[in-house]
Amino acid sequence: MYRLMIVEDEQAIAQGIANSLPWEEWGFQISRVCSNGEEALEAIAVECPDLVLSDIRMPKMDGLELMKRLNKEYPHIRIVILSGYNDFEYLQTAIQNGVSEYLLKPTDIDEFEEVFRKMKKKLDEDVERRLSDEEARQLREQKRCNALIKGYGYNEDEMEQLFEGECRFSVMFFYLEDSQKNDRNVNYHLTVQVLKALREYQHLDDISGKFFLNYEERLTGILMLPPDEKEETLREKTEKLLQYVKESTGICLSVGISSFCVDYQMLPQCYEQAKCCVSQKIFKEKKRFDYVL
Repeated sequence: MYRLMIVEDEQAIAQGIANSLPWEEWGFQISRVCSNGEEALEAIAVECPDLVLSDIRMPKMDGLELMKRLNKEYPHIRIVILSGYNDFEYLQTAIQNGVSEYLLKPTDIDEFEEVFRKMKKKLDEDVERRLSDEEARQLREQKRCNALIKGYGYNEDEMEQLFEGECRFSVMFFYLEDSQKNDRNVNYHLTVQVLKALREYQHLDDISGKFFLNYEERLTGILMLPPDEKEETLREKTEKLLQYVKESTGICLSVGISSFCVDYQMLPQCYEQAKCCVSQKIFKEKKRFDYVL
């Protein structure tokens, strides 16, 4: 369901639109009804609608000003204008401010359905486009991270700019204890689940770095640590990370963590250290993570 905000100063019309049309059937739910543009702007920051249906003539802030503000501050929000004014100037202003559709009062249910089914399709396309852009961004990041742990295939000027300032690096190498030796497809799906959980926890605990699937199809992390980061802090974060993955996916991980380095060009050696740590752990079968620190 997409979230729809209605902005209309005539309460009878606003409530009629909100309550008498089959919004769920068309793929929408009403997130809020506002009486003017000023109220709508305040509510948008909280409600985060996907689509705004707005009148033009309203007190405090009219629909034209609201369009301009939305186009500037929330360009991802789609806009439909509902107005009693079939005026070329209004239409021209609406087009200039990214309005997707323009409905003239009085409007019957068939017109509403046609417009909002069309808007549902446009919003679906927006979501697909954002997903494609995000997937492309993640693939670029994965390629760059793999180049770093291999030691070649990256732009040195770009890396120098990315890693400017004082920081230390470490590499994490993960082993799925629940992996199926003879089923590559199952292992891949388990790995994708864990990668998603790792990235979720990264945001929760403000971990600086990247988690990615490496060229050997193994989960890897490149950590960027502040100069004063202590070994105990990293150990604690690692324990919490493994616990979060287990609770959210049901999958147990082992992880090897390399020694710290101050030069990103040492990341290939760190990667080999982290792999070695996991191998030692697997053979020892004593603990869930091991270090070379």
